[in-house]
Amino acid sequence: MSRRRQQIIDRSVRLFNERGFHDVSIKQISDALQISSGNLTYYFTKKTDLLKAIQHQLIQETAIDIMPSGYITLYHFEEIFKNYSEIQAKYHFYYNNLQYIFKTFPKITRSYQVITRKRFRDAKLLINYYIKTGRLKPENEKINYQYFIRTIWMISVFWKTHTLMTDDTFKDQPSQLDILWSNAIPLMTEKGYQEYLEIIKYNQRTVVKV
Repeated sequence: MSRRRQQIIDRSVRLFNERGFHDVSIKQISDALQISSGNLTYYFTKKTDLLKAIQHQLIQETAIDIMPSGYITLYHFEEIFKNYSEIQAKYHFYYNNLQYIFKTFPKITRSYQVITRKRFRDAKLLINYYIKTGRLKPENEKINYQYFIRTIWMISVFWKTHTLMTDDTFKDQPSQLDILWSNAIPLMTEKGYQEYLEIIKYNQRTVVKV
């Protein structure tokens, strides 16, 4: 990627975060970069093209290996969502406008759906590994891991919307990781729960109890 193209993407993300996607024009982006609108449209003809490039970069940055090779502890579960939280903070305009983006730009929606389906499949492989190594309970009539994966996905993707709506509603605001762990703990074996306690002890956070 050319240096100028990357500069346009970076400045656009900053402006979209500060002012909102709808309130930033191509001219405002070019003015902020001190280049002509024609120079900018050489790289991105319209905001939709720019949004596609931003989404591609976002997806690349969230491409942590859900199912890496070798020995995997439950801490990997936390690493995935720490990474995702950082991405949400960096591109928070995108997550604030998901419904609009998905309704308005079908090509962007389809590319997001492809990567999401792959992540769901990888997540199930990770869960199967945790079951096989005795950290999670096997699936039964009370445990549905497909539902668990969907729940975790919704918490992750729509966390920013949740915080915007509830910041002034509750005295204590749990972190995203607290909510994620609270959904995972009932599915853990004793071995898995002891590993979770070690992770919390190492990170000096409060233990989530359910």
